[in-house]
Amino acid sequence: MISAAFNFLGELFPRIEASEKTLSATDAFKQKLSEGMERGVDGSLKMTIAFPDEKALDNLANTLAQMVGSTTTDNS
Repeated sequence: MISAAFNFLGELFPRIEASEKTLSATDAFKQKLSEGMERGVDGSLKMTIAFPDEKALDNLANTLAQMVGSTTTDNS
C-alpha cells in the first residue's frame, strides 16, 4: 500500500528528463533510504519509521491529505 502511495505521489509531479543532477539525487536518496531498511528472505524490503510523537504523525497525515486534495476534484 505504501508503494502505491509513493507511486501516486510521483504522478503528482511533472515528469522531467533524467539529468546528471536528478540521477545523482536519486542515487543519494536511495542510499539514505536503504540505510533504514531490512531485506526479507523473500527479497522484500521493510522500512521502519520512528516518529518523535503523535503530532509528527498528525502532521504527516495532514500533509499527505492536502497533497491529495490539491490534485483531485470534488464531483459531489
